Amino acid sequence: MRTYQFPNPNTKICASIGFPNKMTKSPFMHNAGFAYLNLNYIYHGWEIENIKDAIHAMRSFNFLGYSISMPFKEAVIKYLDHTDEAVQAIKACNTVFNDNGVLIGFNSDWIGALTTLKQRIDLHNKHVLILGAGGTARAITYGLKINNANITILNRNVERAKKIAEEFDTQYGDINDSGKFKDYDVLINATSVGTKSKEDCDCRLCHFLQLSTYPPKYESEDSNELFLENRIALDVVFQRNNTEFTQKAQEKNFNIIHGHEMLVEQGAFQFELFTGQKAPKDVMYSQLKKGLDN
Repeated sequence: MRTYQFPNPNTKICASIGFPNKMTKSPFMHNAGFAYLNLNYIYHGWEIENIKDAIHAMRSFNFLGYSISMPFKEAVIKYLDHTDEAVQAIKACNTVFNDNGVLIGFNSDWIGALTTLKQRIDLHNKHVLILGAGGTARAITYGLKINNANITILNRNVERAKKIAEEFDTQYGDINDSGKFKDYDVLINATSVGTKSKEDCDCRLCHFLQLSTYPPKYESEDSNELFLENRIALDVVFQRNNTEFTQKAQEKNFNIIHGHEMLVEQGAFQFELFTGQKAPKDVMYSQLKKGLDN
């Protein structure tokens, strides 16, 4: 409970910025954490169209912190004063901190994923299968690589998977190649599959999860061909408490990591950066889940 008039001229302003961004869940957890610690902070969700203007506003109005959403994670970098090692390797920034007028970029996407994974498994020499080759897959690949995991990246567009694999020295392949699903310790859905009830996609993953709008493509669309027994599954989709991916994995006795767990861990990094206080993760997680779709 805040013990002062709120907000006021001294309230520190943070925000999630992106386009589209009306459905962002980040304000639920950040504002819950601020209130719990009685901090004079507020966190907004803003939909913007021009990242240059947003960074100019941050400097002009002395906004404290931004969480950067798509499609600005790459474009924002050139407007910053400094970036950390992860941003330089991943070539994407999801966090901007205003340190007394000096804007510093960080990437906490990989921190969210790796923190939750390392709570379940020692990643050293473990085989991790990543589905997808977008920005999130790239961030997770970076984190896995510095933790000495063996990585295979599978994607519909094999050239995109190849590009990441060559840069980080990993294996890659086609997501429709059933032979690639035969052996792994960790399976990661780093695609957007699961954010919608139906997908206009003909790939093996969408068919196995019965989300594809296309007629059956494979002789067998049994998800047993995708999910082995007793492994670990991470789904980066955070808009829902459960997805088709996590539900199918749970049927095969997987240790499930939901996207909202990853979201809280990366949000906790931002929270501590912005406030200098230890993030109350339990409070943040509890409030975030209330804002999720079932």
